[in-house]
Amino acid sequence: MFSPLNICRTLSLNHNFISLIEDGTFNGLGMLFTLHLQDNLITELNPTIFFGLISLRKLFLHKNQITTLERDLLKDVPMYLSMSISSYKQDAKEYLVCDPNLCWLKNDEKTRKVM
Repeated sequence: MFSPLNICRTLSLNHNFISLIEDGTFNGLGMLFTLHLQDNLITELNPTIFFGLISLRKLFLHKNQITTLERDLLKDVPMYLSMSISSYKQDAKEYLVCDPNLCWLKNDEKTRKVM
């Protein structure tokens, strides 16, 4: 989708009512450093959507409707990544679920420098 923008360093898709990001959406954006996806309606993230984003260092996901994260979500992103994530459903006032299945994120924080 964005492959003609292969030298793009920052992509801002915030405030766009995005609810689904399909696999391959970010193909060809190997130089992307910052990705803004905050303030959308995203409910889940497929672990393969960030494949190929080898330069990604800042990922903004806050103010979406994400309630859990897949274990392999960050497997294809660089070792040093600053990620902002929170979830808020306005009607139900639900937040990102803190459960034992998210322990991998804390472990990755130590080894991958997730901030």
